[in-house]
Amino acid sequence: MNSDSMRLHRFLLSAWLLFSCAVLFAQSFDDYKARASKGDPEAQFELGLLYLRGDGVKENAVEAVKWFRKAADQGYVYAQFTLGTCYSEGEGVQKNAVEGLKWFRKAANQGYAPAQLLLGASYYEGDGVEKDEAEASKWLRKAAAQGDERAKQLLATFDPEFMTPRRIFLTGFNHFRHHRSAEGAKWIRMAAEKGDAEAQYYIGMWYYSGSEHVGKKDEAEAAKWLRKAADQGYQSAKELLAEFVPEFMTAEAKYTKGVKCYREGNVTEAAKWFRMAADQGLASAQLEVGVCYYQGIGVQKDVVEAVKWFRKAADQGLAMAQFNLGFCYYEGVGVKQNEEEAAKLLRKAADQGHERARSLLGEFDPAFMDADRKYRKGILYAYEGNDTEAMKWVRMAAEDGLPAAQYTLGFRYYTGNNVEKDEAEAAKWLRKAADQGVKCAPFVGRVNN
Repeated sequence: MNSDSMRLHRFLLSAWLLFSCAVLFAQSFDDYKARASKGDPEAQFELGLLYLRGDGVKENAVEAVKWFRKAADQGYVYAQFTLGTCYSEGEGVQKNAVEGLKWFRKAANQGYAPAQLLLGASYYEGDGVEKDEAEASKWLRKAAAQGDERAKQLLATFDPEFMTPRRIFLTGFNHFRHHRSAEGAKWIRMAAEKGDAEAQYYIGMWYYSGSEHVGKKDEAEAAKWLRKAADQGYQSAKELLAEFVPEFMTAEAKYTKGVKCYREGNVTEAAKWFRMAADQGLASAQLEVGVCYYQGIGVQKDVVEAVKWFRKAADQGLAMAQFNLGFCYYEGVGVKQNEEEAAKLLRKAADQGHERARSLLGEFDPAFMDADRKYRKGILYAYEGNDTEAMKWVRMAAEDGLPAAQYTLGFRYYTGNNVEKDEAEAAKWLRKAADQGVKCAPFVGRVNN
């Protein structure tokens, strides 16, 4: 028997002896002896106590045990318990833990809490009997149900029903340390169910990763457990939730999730995650939502909706969004065609180095067009009969130094073709063209004359 058990036995025996003092003093030794001799189990037990204490008679533990046994054989629970203690302690009899347990069991079966406590403790420690935590728990629970605090304290060291959530978790963790993962997982789940935040985090993490401890990946179940831990302020749970649960995720994380889904070919999920990030104001996500609507990726195609999202991102200064919105204005897609608005947006994108914006501006914005393109635009207007626009674009090309434009402008002024005739202006432009090798000498000569 270990030192803890010995202290427990002595404590209970001393408590019982003190409790019995008042009763024993009330009657004489002779009274007890007379009643005991007639087979009264209570008197037999109390007589045994007198011998054990040396109260009114010479102390004699062997004689005490004799009378305890007589009472115990008649089922007197206090005698059974005391006899068990005598065997356990070697008091008036040869020390015998097995025999002691036999009498404790008899008293325990009659519902005597101290006996149930000692019997449970013996099973827990493997003292006089094979260690058996299930059996220990059974007897200790019976004692605890009668309010025995020592039983509750001992149960709290190994019985989940009485252990704190933290102690349950640490028990599980210890199983893992000793490579008993299945048992460890069982204890950690119990701790989680009892509210231990760290245990809840582990359960959630296992579900999120698809650990063997939970069977398969289940993000809904993972979120459930991680939320429980997060609600208790467990930071690691919040951080893991931020990887896949929208309400905990940053806009950037949602956007990244969308990109991942898109690369995996799940465009519907990608569009969903882009939209969530966009709703939080992330410009790059707003751009992607616009692209999804423009091309019908993961959503029903809707160019008007696309323009709305391009505008949101463009307003935040995103060059690609400015280009896309500018293109829509230029082509009249999802919005009324407006080259002035297109140019304004495309210039903003071009100022950020967006080459496609520069290229598109080169199609219609004089500031970005080369002289040859301006000239061809002027000629196109002329074919369409819009001489005012034609002269405007030809003049711009001429001012940029294009010889063909300079010649055409000079010839127009010389002939007065859809412009007021002006030989001085004609001469100026024809000379410029001639200086660059254009054969327009006859006209130059006439003008000079």
